[in-house]
Amino acid sequence: EMRRDVAVCARGKKVAIGAVIILCAVAAGVAVLLWTPFRIPCPFYELTGMQCPFCGGTRMTLSLLQFDFMAAFSYNPYLFMAIPALLLFAGAWVGRYIRTGRSRLAVWQKVFLIALIAAGIVFTILRNL
Repeated sequence: EMRRDVAVCARGKKVAIGAVIILCAVAAGVAVLLWTPFRIPCPFYELTGMQCPFCGGTRMTLSLLQFDFMAAFSYNPYLFMAIPALLLFAGAWVGRYIRTGRSRLAVWQKVFLIALIAAGIVFTILRNL
């Protein structure tokens, strides 16, 4: 039991370090969006003239930071719903890793990711009709 607790604690520390790094990167990205005129053009749109599943993501993020959820949804409804779903998915995956040490995806997780990708493909096709 003691060895298991030590292993869980060690995995928890690894996850915490990773989470801090990710949060710092997100905070830096938000700072760039809020305090600079810098915007990232979409290479897919530039090459094809069609919107990719992520087009509108910057405007969506800026709207979310202003708590304008209707505008955020209008800029990219797919990302608006996919990001919270992915965060819940990641939380479940990380929790399982910390508890058990298993990092392989369960069957339901693979199905979830495939469904999310399929929804993104359908969204991209429909938004470009």
